Amino acid sequence: MFSWFQQNTPIVVNEKQRLLGSAENALMQASQQCQGYMKFGEVLHIRGPHISSNTLSMAINHLQRRHPVLRSRLQINPEKSDTYILEEDDTVQLKIRQIPRKRVDHQIFWRQEWRERERDITAIGQGLTEFWLLQDPEDDNDDNSPREIVVICEHSVCDGLSLSNVAHELLIALAGEDDSIFQKSLNWPITMETAIQQSNNRVQRWLPNASSGTTIVGGTQGTATNQLNFPETVLFDKYNNLLVVDRGNNRIQFFNLTTC
Repeated sequence: MFSWFQQNTPIVVNEKQRLLGSAENALMQASQQCQGYMKFGEVLHIRGPHISSNTLSMAINHLQRRHPVLRSRLQINPEKSDTYILEEDDTVQLKIRQIPRKRVDHQIFWRQEWRERERDITAIGQGLTEFWLLQDPEDDNDDNSPREIVVICEHSVCDGLSLSNVAHELLIALAGEDDSIFQKSLNWPITMETAIQQSNNRVQRWLPNASSGTTIVGGTQGTATNQLNFPETVLFDKYNNLLVVDRGNNRIQFFNLTTC
């Protein structure tokens, strides 16, 4: 019965580890083999007082308390050498590069620096995110000078939206406006495949060696008994009936697979 469904590798190995999904592994493999090809970043253009490395480090520590990925090391899966694991470690120190530049270059300097460093790969055993701090040393006493913080991450564990969210939270941490959001950790993020299936509001059956699946439950969003609304988890009872946690409808759906 279980072979009817696409067998995704379990996301969480234990509470401190998470396996990358198939799409995430593909992106990480490309980044490792093609010298950082799948890295991307976001630039924060800031006007304000001097930012010390210690101040930035403390703000990053706030983010690490909130996001498991930011406090994790990239490790090779010991069970399958061509796949990767995120291993949570509270001692992870993300790389911070302090790069001096002239004020007149504040609009373009980060581009030049990116070209020089874009081929850097994420080392096994290290974090997947790094930060650059760009400012003019002669502006240390100027409270309204331009400064840039560049956040760089592996595409396998983030997209543009999530990176923008981290950048926004970094500004909150630097300003000390709402430290309460950093008091509790978020859960491990779901895989890309899971997110796509949730958005499609369906459960598919995959036969062995099939190149495509067949929708057996859902397929359209709604509240009817044959519809789903952002399903979260698929389970089986001892009789191999299908149970779907239909989160958007605040219910658990029961399906007899012999009739599906």
